[in-house]
Amino acid sequence: MNRFDRKFGKGVFDSLPRSPGVYLFRDSESVVIYVGKAKNLRRRLAQYRNVSKKRCHLKMRKILRKSHSLEWEVLDSNLAAELRENALIQTLRPRLNISGNFSFLYPFIGIKIQKSATYFCMTTKSDLYPDFEWHGAFRSRGISGNFFFGLRKLLRFLGNPVTRKQIDNLQLSSHTYCFGFRGLPSEQAHSWADLLRGDSSEVLHHLSLRLLEKSSARAIAAEVEEHLWALWEFWEEEALPLAEARRLTGEKKIPVLQSERDPLFIRYRTLRGSL
Repeated sequence: MNRFDRKFGKGVFDSLPRSPGVYLFRDSESVVIYVGKAKNLRRRLAQYRNVSKKRCHLKMRKILRKSHSLEWEVLDSNLAAELRENALIQTLRPRLNISGNFSFLYPFIGIKIQKSATYFCMTTKSDLYPDFEWHGAFRSRGISGNFFFGLRKLLRFLGNPVTRKQIDNLQLSSHTYCFGFRGLPSEQAHSWADLLRGDSSEVLHHLSLRLLEKSSARAIAAEVEEHLWALWEFWEEEALPLAEARRLTGEKKIPVLQSERDPLFIRYRTLRGSL
């Protein structure tokens, strides 16, 4: 008898419906350790029942090894199943789920102009700083961080950094980062907002041309190019996809809340697949 039937009983598999839904594995203390979704619950859980020693089945073997009970919930559609899975992961935070489990860490990037200085801020707690114009939430902390810190290094060629004291006056919380520059064209702040919103990448072209005019930037061309690529990666992988998801779903809210970003993209993928 296979491990699935030994743990849950053969009757459990026989009773599985061929419907969309979510399934939950619980440990010996009835704590949910993994949540999954399926277009067809019986077909999906048959993969767990027929798990082998292949490397691609490693995670399923781990889930079965740590599980003591299984339950499922039938839903009306695959979209409903995906949204339900995401909601359960965000609420229960099962230890064997990774995707969607840490939406509270999705960063926002904000801009504000104050006393002729342009400030940029990155945080997961945008509600603490209502005087910034916030964008996001963005999914990748790595890509967003490379954009943010790369931008800070590039703008040093074009403006004058504000003092550390001025940054400290913002009373930043932990894991919140901010920098500011004086001497940047005021209209450029609006251009950066257009980029963060996914509306236009024109400011990146303008930045590249301005850097070419700076001998100090040309002297470290390889490093400057690396930072520029980080800015373009953010545009293509974060800002533009979020803008497209908002457009197709009709989402008007800016920024999109961290807890709502994954559901937004679930709806977006469903709509895009139906076109």
